[in-house]
Amino acid sequence: MFSKIWEICSLSLAFCLFLSCQSRSNSREIVESADSLLYAEEDTFDIPEKEEDALEEVGSLEHLDVNFDDFMFSFIRSRQLQRERVSRDLFVYDEEGNEVALSRTDLRDAFSFLNGEYYTVLYGNVNQIEEEKNNQSDVIDVERIDLDLFHVTTYTFLQEKGKWMLADLNDNSFAEDELSDFLTFYAHFSVDSVFQAESIAQPLTIRMMDPDDELGVIDGTIDALQWSIFCPDVPEGVISNIRYGQSYDNPRHIVLQKCGISNGMQELFTFDKTGGRWRLTAYEN
Repeated sequence: MFSKIWEICSLSLAFCLFLSCQSRSNSREIVESADSLLYAEEDTFDIPEKEEDALEEVGSLEHLDVNFDDFMFSFIRSRQLQRERVSRDLFVYDEEGNEVALSRTDLRDAFSFLNGEYYTVLYGNVNQIEEEKNNQSDVIDVERIDLDLFHVTTYTFLQEKGKWMLADLNDNSFAEDELSDFLTFYAHFSVDSVFQAESIAQPLTIRMMDPDDELGVIDGTIDALQWSIFCPDVPEGVISNIRYGQSYDNPRHIVLQKCGISNGMQELFTFDKTGGRWRLTAYEN
């Protein structure tokens, strides 16, 4: 078994193979057909007639409110939804700490962190990944987590009369977040290769697709030193967290899910804090 795992570790191509995120399939179709972010004159939602709305290509709006992901990944690209789905004026704080109204046109760039190759979600345990598919709350927070500035911007969506609406916006530092301890650790882990190597469990549990069998899966462990041989791209910089309703009852155990937006591929990074230190204890693709 160890030789088999070592063979997989030595093949960099193994990390180009990921399991599909089945729950995101509809969202990916919407993303592929959606248009660019909001384009509007300052302080108005008037759209030049020559510009077609993204939803004209997507089709009916009726199905978008059934699943939050379907709505979310249309909202960040659709001018029509951004015009219609903001329930009230939103406010932010200026440099002096004063509350000021946020122009709705500012939303055209607000969700750019969800417009890349992947997005991330934090879970309290791996079982919650399946649970959120069927038990989504009617209040969902979409978080923009800036690992460089130790800052979290939270966009709160409510389901009002069967429609998802952007209802609130809040800015907080890591210190004010319930996941402060983990986020502070992960900000360091994601950019410091030496610290990352020191934060790998010995041994590290892995679960990978078998390149010799498209339906096969390799389960096992590797030595912590072998992580550097095939080290995958760890999410860094600005990441996301979508709080569908999952809880973090055990703040010493966090699962970070990395999902491809256009291809539905996924990776799972499991972290545990033992002996006062966070470590990566399991990896799955």
